Amino acid sequence: MMKVGPAATWKERKMMKTMKALLALVLLAVAVGGADAAMLLRQNGDGTASWVNTTDDRSHSVGETYLTIVLENLSLNNTTYVHVPIASQLTAVDLVANGLISTATDTITIWVEQVTSGVYVSAGTISVGHVGAATGDQDAASLTATASVVLEDGLIAIHQDGASSADVDASLTLTIRR
Repeated sequence: MMKVGPAATWKERKMMKTMKALLALVLLAVAVGGADAAMLLRQNGDGTASWVNTTDDRSHSVGETYLTIVLENLSLNNTTYVHVPIASQLTAVDLVANGLISTATDTITIWVEQVTSGVYVSAGTISVGHVGAATGDQDAASLTATASVVLEDGLIAIHQDGASSADVDASLTLTIRR
């Protein structure tokens, strides 16, 4: 049996310190959790980095941020503004309609503020079709690389042309990279 306190020998005190250190390491490992062995950090050719899932080869850029906006009633001629607090680049815009579009194809135009004076440049468009479309269809914008740079504290304007006649909402996701 090991003695505790001032009566313990030098070896017993050393053993007690070692046991406390091992207990601390075990508690730390439990608190932090294990590493995800299927995820690797990869350097991309353009100097950015991505987390890559080795089981299915999906990748997620380090530093990407996703902003989701609800566009109410695509049949309205309306513009929605989104504040972006960080200097970044708009890398993707995806839209999912929550119903069927009727009468005509709605066009959503993405505008990016280029200077603080309120000058906007078209970064791309999304066409939400009414023929052959289904609820939950995903549409993506083709972005112009030079026009998709967002300044710090910049704005992104999302303009709906209101061509359709159905009151259908949509979820729009902006992907920005620092």
